[in-house]
Amino acid sequence: MSAKVLLAAGVITMAIGMPLRVMASVNPPALLYSAAGIVNAASYSAGALAPNTIASIYGQNLSFSTEALTGATETNGGLPMHLGGVAVYIGSYEAGLYYVSPLQINLLIPNLLIPGIYPLIVVRDGFAGPSVLITLGLTGPAIFADGSGNVIAQHLDGTLVSVGSPATPGEWVVVYAEGLGRTVPDADIYLPSLVAAPIVNLSQFSLELNGVAVPASAIYYAGITPGLSGLYQINVQLPADAPPTPAIQISIGTAVSAGQTQIPMV
Repeated sequence: MSAKVLLAAGVITMAIGMPLRVMASVNPPALLYSAAGIVNAASYSAGALAPNTIASIYGQNLSFSTEALTGATETNGGLPMHLGGVAVYIGSYEAGLYYVSPLQINLLIPNLLIPGIYPLIVVRDGFAGPSVLITLGLTGPAIFADGSGNVIAQHLDGTLVSVGSPATPGEWVVVYAEGLGRTVPDADIYLPSLVAAPIVNLSQFSLELNGVAVPASAIYYAGITPGLSGLYQINVQLPADAPPTPAIQISIGTAVSAGQTQIPMV
């Protein structure tokens, strides 16, 4: 299964249904959200936000329709800044959008921002919600996982690593993550990279299984997934002595991924 299919299946953008447009009333309901409901889309942590990181906003009355990123809603092959009548401003930039619904928005934090504190405002059909402050770090590492806490990863033949198709010691796998920071070449604010782009801070990157770091020589690539905005991948050879179904965690310097994520292994 390709990363494109993973996105369509809901890893990032959620299930895509037929959008339903609801007419706004004369006095439209107020947009309701807070800084606590703006989180890293993979770890659901409000403290793991960074430039070029996929984030989710949870609230009420965020849009009058449910719409998702498709070929028809792309803007010149990239993320749209307006989707379903919704726009999200972070500082002086508009965020690229993956998905909007009355209760949730999935967006990409603009890569041009630097670490700091920024106001975030959701605008729905011309009506602005509250301005709330969010803090962006240099990175916000997080691993994508399914509802059971199993990492979203692929065998080299493109099939998913799963309980029914576990990885094996010594095997090369591709692990999907986000929030790994700047890359070379740098990511575009809205357009996906079409080439491999390794992370700048590769020397500070670590992947651990049950708390034991995988040797740096076993990490072939950590960077942007070509053709997709905001998604990173780690191509790693699992240790020959790896235990069955170990916990998996990534870090860059002092920034560590959260959550109880594991990789199915025999």
